Amino acid sequence: MPSPADSLPDDVATLKVMVIAAQRARLEAEAQARNAEAEARARELLIEQMKFTIAKLRHERFGQSSERGAVLEQLELSLADMEEDAAEAETRAQLAAIAAVAAKVEVKAFERKKPARRPLPERECQKFCV
Repeated sequence: MPSPADSLPDDVATLKVMVIAAQRARLEAEAQARNAEAEARARELLIEQMKFTIAKLRHERFGQSSERGAVLEQLELSLADMEEDAAEAETRAQLAAIAAVAAKVEVKAFERKKPARRPLPERECQKFCV
């Protein structure tokens, strides 16, 4: 059985030409393979996009409108619950801060002074006091 080395020429220039041709053929084959893979990926993405669009259109056409409303209502309710919880937590934090400040502040008691009224002058008293 002849070996592959027996079929090669002994001339160095011819061997170089053969190696360069083999490298070019390999590079072209790799480029074609990459292009084919890229085309396959692009087609797969297009197929998935079309499937999604078809499913969306079918749902819009045949799906119950109450389903869409129910999902929206559930999201709105959960949002309202979250907002309420956040408001309660904020109120508790404010009350705790107020209690901490109130414990430190001392308010001194004071007595109100009675207003000091002066008697009316004599001239005016004669006019009004009959």
